[in-house]
Amino acid sequence: MKSRFFLLFLWSLLLCLFSNCEGMFDQNDYDTRFLMVNPSENNLKEFLNSQSNVIHGDLILHDLDYLTDLHYFKYLKVINGEMELSDNENLKSMAGLSNLTVIEGRLQISNNNQITNLHGLNSLETINGLSITSNLSLGMLTGLEKLVTINGSVIISDNTSLLDLSGLKNLKTIDGEITISKTQSFKDFSGLDSTVSFKGIKAFNSNILSFSGLKSQYRLEGDIWISDCPELTNINCFLQTRYVDGSIILANNSSLSDLSGLSNILNIGGACGISSGKMANLKGFENLNSVEGVLYIKDNDYLYSLDGIENVDKVSGEITITNNFKLKDFCGIRNLFVAGDFKDSVYIYQNQYNPTVDEIVNGECNQDSLIMRL
Repeated sequence: MKSRFFLLFLWSLLLCLFSNCEGMFDQNDYDTRFLMVNPSENNLKEFLNSQSNVIHGDLILHDLDYLTDLHYFKYLKVINGEMELSDNENLKSMAGLSNLTVIEGRLQISNNNQITNLHGLNSLETINGLSITSNLSLGMLTGLEKLVTINGSVIISDNTSLLDLSGLKNLKTIDGEITISKTQSFKDFSGLDSTVSFKGIKAFNSNILSFSGLKSQYRLEGDIWISDCPELTNINCFLQTRYVDGSIILANNSSLSDLSGLSNILNIGGACGISSGKMANLKGFENLNSVEGVLYIKDNDYLYSLDGIENVDKVSGEITITNNFKLKDFCGIRNLFVAGDFKDSVYIYQNQYNPTVDEIVNGECNQDSLIMRL
């Protein structure tokens, strides 16, 4: 019986091969593996003539001098993989994608220096991540208004003309982190719906002034990582945040003097790092109880006191406090050393005052008080 079924299967397979399996696949489905590497214009004309509406796999259009718009894809509705548009120096418009509704992978748009907006993607409803980088003339993200959910992270980097995120005004959920970097004209998150949820925020090398426009999340599953944002003065968008499952890293933000936006955070699931800021103390961390990673406080030229971290009773990783040349008051960390849970790896050096853990425990935590006693 088994051999009979095998012979029937083999006969069906041979019949399919010799007949080109007509009818087994929708004629509008299109396997675009040949498009993976620099398709010729003839390839794209063939795709257009096929009137295909589904791409099985990734669509990658890279460094194609002949590409000025995307009219070759006017019938396209679904991409089962990623879509990448990169280094197309003559691409001026996204026109031609008006029927595209679903990208099951990430949408990546990079180094297309003549596009000014994303009109043409107006029907797009679903993507699994968004990366928009190094498009020098891109001033607006208009064209993405139908996006409600992004099932992945959002990366916006090195788009020097980008003013805001107004094209994402109907977005409700980002199932990942938001990363903003190398933006000169971008000042805040205005343009986003104020109720949008996200898992974390990273801002690097940006002229951002504030996080206005972002909804404060009760819990962040990712990081708060903000570095090299010289014009940022506060981080008040985190006032409702209680738990950060990732790390909080604040580094090289030369105008950041106010940490009160962190005042309700109870637990940090990763590292906590404060460096090269303008704060005089650590007030803003008053409710913080635990840091599950390392704690480092370094290179803060204005920091003279650790006031603000009195309620921290657990640090699971190393503690490093260094190169804070005005720091002379360590009493804010005394409770951790007296009754808390911390590892023996504590490094305190190159501050104005450099007490040992035992000295801090014994009350010798403030240089000025010590001098007065002497």
